Amino acid sequence: NAAANPDVVDATGVSGTINLATALPALIQDVEIRGPGAGALTVRRGMGVVNPFGIFAVDLGVTAEISGLTIASGNVGGGMSTGGAGIENVGTLTLRDSVVAANVNTSNTTAGGGILNEGELTVLRSTVRGNSAQTGGGIANVGELAVRSSTVSGNTARETSAGTLGGAGILNGFDGEATVVNSTVSGNTTGGRGGGIYSEGDTGTTTGVTIRNSTVAANTGSGGANLHNSATTSRIVLRSAIVSEPLGDESSCGGSAGGSSTIISFR
Repeated sequence: NAAANPDVVDATGVSGTINLATALPALIQDVEIRGPGAGALTVRRGMGVVNPFGIFAVDLGVTAEISGLTIASGNVGGGMSTGGAGIENVGTLTLRDSVVAANVNTSNTTAGGGILNEGELTVLRSTVRGNSAQTGGGIANVGELAVRSSTVSGNTARETSAGTLGGAGILNGFDGEATVVNSTVSGNTTGGRGGGIYSEGDTGTTTGVTIRNSTVAANTGSGGANLHNSATTSRIVLRSAIVSEPLGDESSCGGSAGGSSTIISFR
C-alpha cells in the first residue's frame, strides 16, 4: 500500500467474542486494527470448527499494527506449510496491548504456536501465553523481533528429546535477531533445550538474543532450562537481567555446538 496513511479498522466499540468459521483474509495492505482492550474483545477460531487455520497473517511488504485484542484458538498443521497459529508475520507488525493465547501448531515440521515472525515484529505491553508447537511454542523468530514490557509464559514446545531444540517461550532461529526488554519469560515447558529461550545461529552470520532489564525464570527444559544458546554464530547477551533457578533438576543456562565458543555473556 503506497498510501501515506494506513487503513484503520476501528473495533473499539465492539466487545465480546468474534468466533471465526473460516480464515480471515491475509493483511495485504498497510492497516491498523484497533480493539477496545484484550479483556474486552477476543478474535478466535470458533469452537467446533473442523478446518485448521491461523487468526492473522501479515504479508510481505505490509506495515500493520494490531492493538487491544485477544487472539486465540488458532490451529495450523495437518499438512499446512505455515506456522504461527495466532499470528504469522512476514511484513512489519506492531502488536500492542494484546494477548495471544491458546493457539496450537500441530505440525512437526513448522515452528511457532502463538506467533511466527519472518519479518519485523514488535510485541509491546502484550502477553503471549498458553500456546504450543513442536518448537517455538510462544514465539518463533527468524526475522527481527523486539519484545518490550511484555510477558511470555505458560507456552509449550512438544520436543521430547534432551538433544533437540525447544524454545518453548521464544525460539530465535537461524538469521533471527531478538531483543527482550523490561519483560518476563517464565513458566514455559519443553523436553528439548531452552524452555525459556533457545537461540540458534546460521552458518556465516552472527545473530542472537539480547535480554535487558528482564526476568527469565521457572522454565522447564534440558541443557539450559531457562536459556540455551546453540552454534558458534549465535550469542545471548544479558544486561541487567535476572535468570533464576529453573523448575526441575536441569541447569538454568546451557550451550552446545562449539563448547567455549558458544557464548552467553553478562554485560
